[in-house]
Amino acid sequence: GGQDSQAEMVLALTRFASAPPTSVGDHSFRSLVRGPGRARDSVRSVLYSVGFRGDAIENPALELAQYLKRKLRSGIERTDRADVWMDLVTRFGSAEDRRQHVADYHAAVNEAFGGELADCEEGVPILPPPPSLRWAPAFGGDPLGADFTKAHGLSARDLAVVSRVLCTLSSTTCRDDCPPLPDVVAILTHELPEAFVFSAARQLLDSGDLLEWDPHAAPQARSGVVRPPLPTTRRVIENSVLAAFAQVAALRCRSVALHLEKLGSRIDEICRSWFHRLFVGTLPYQTAVHVFDCFLLEGAKVLFRVGIALLQRHQRALLACKTADEAVLVLKTRAQGEHCAGLMAHAFGLRNFKHETILKLQRKDLRVPTRLSLPPHEEGTHRSASSFFVPKLIDSRRELLATLDIDSRRQLWAQLPPSERAKDGVLVYCSLAHGTSLRTLYEMCETSGADTRGAIVIVRTLEGVSVFGGYSSAGVRNSRGEPYGTGESFLFACSESDSFVGPAVRAYGWSKQNCLFAHGDSSYWAMGGGRSGGYGLWFDDELYRGSSARCETFELSESLHAEGKEHFRCLVVEVWMLR
Repeated sequence: GGQDSQAEMVLALTRFASAPPTSVGDHSFRSLVRGPGRARDSVRSVLYSVGFRGDAIENPALELAQYLKRKLRSGIERTDRADVWMDLVTRFGSAEDRRQHVADYHAAVNEAFGGELADCEEGVPILPPPPSLRWAPAFGGDPLGADFTKAHGLSARDLAVVSRVLCTLSSTTCRDDCPPLPDVVAILTHELPEAFVFSAARQLLDSGDLLEWDPHAAPQARSGVVRPPLPTTRRVIENSVLAAFAQVAALRCRSVALHLEKLGSRIDEICRSWFHRLFVGTLPYQTAVHVFDCFLLEGAKVLFRVGIALLQRHQRALLACKTADEAVLVLKTRAQGEHCAGLMAHAFGLRNFKHETILKLQRKDLRVPTRLSLPPHEEGTHRSASSFFVPKLIDSRRELLATLDIDSRRQLWAQLPPSERAKDGVLVYCSLAHGTSLRTLYEMCETSGADTRGAIVIVRTLEGVSVFGGYSSAGVRNSRGEPYGTGESFLFACSESDSFVGPAVRAYGWSKQNCLFAHGDSSYWAMGGGRSGGYGLWFDDELYRGSSARCETFELSESLHAEGKEHFRCLVVEVWMLR
């Protein structure tokens, strides 16, 4: 029982006991803890067998936790990282939850992407092709792009995994307000299989403590509080964390805090990206992963420690700065050159750093009582609409192909009003099936109810095979030339892109210069208009000739046509009602 074997045996205890043997490796120690009655004696016997703390061990679980904390702080081998991560994540949900997540992952992906995955091959569902980062929701953080890919060193395969997992998380949890989540998923992707990345991220997201920083969601054993009666927005909670950090920095880095304030800069704004991205992009990547190791066990306190350590270690350089921009640049540059061992030793060498102190500062900023109680029927969390939703397009005739591909459709639906984003599209009219007649279009919209409710009009042109259209918040109808609709209406144009990053759907919203959202009579139907005489989108009564040009109603500076043509001929016109 040397020190190395002792470490290996103790780390073996942290491996997730319920993992399928073929997924991440067979964990033979599972036989040690078959039931709660034997768990305490089994852990104690293993600890004794490796000579770990040879004195009487009254609480082996506590001893293991303390040893694991020291091990994580000093650094763990990459070969152990996947097992340790999953064991730490299990604290936020049962092993049965994880097994269910893994078992249901492909079904969840299928549902998230509109039920359009290919059939199975040899029993394994075919996942969507590698999607671009434009698919992935940012969960309230900065849009994901090339910088995100570069910071994590993502390959094309890793990028596809990150995109699919983020989209599926947004769809299954109906959450879009957790900025650290994309970076968490990207970090997990380097070490875990795709289904396990989803499971781990789902349990972290559902916990409400680790990634939420909500003092009311923390376990009572740690914080002594329960969730408040009224939902508190993520933004408010985030600001309370940053305010708490600023107060801690004012006490531990007083001279730096005063100097930055004198320069017109605020510590809580400087460090916002640290908390949003868990120091990814701020510190060298392996150092950020080391921070993540400790973060899974100790929570936001680790972010506080590392942030204070950065300010203290570069105090002299910050005090020499003459402007706020210079201070931000100096801190960013010096953080990129930080040595992992030195920074972490400084961070964990800070004395009297307690999680309860951080929670108290948060609650003080939120101005809520230390203890609150809830009637049983008021418990629960508020769920908002998902930021990722791939709608199903329902064609009762089952003869037509959708004009929009799955990528364009997902992005188009993201531009809809929040109340409409979770609805599917029902085909009301298609010129290929129902004939090229504006009168027929009006009649079919009136029959289906699409003359008064939100509807999407899509046109594919003969010239250049360009696809564009508009969303009319009040449907499509013969208004006898009178304008109708609301400012939720918009125009859009679709484009193809081979890159991983970049918009495929461009939306043009209301400019607030006039209210000519939609209007039509027996000879035409159009969206937009103004003194310039141009329409944002216009069709004749045969739905064959159309035009698109700069108009005052929408923020459209040129034609929607991909080649910039003002006049075009229609190959197909479709109207989709939202339901």
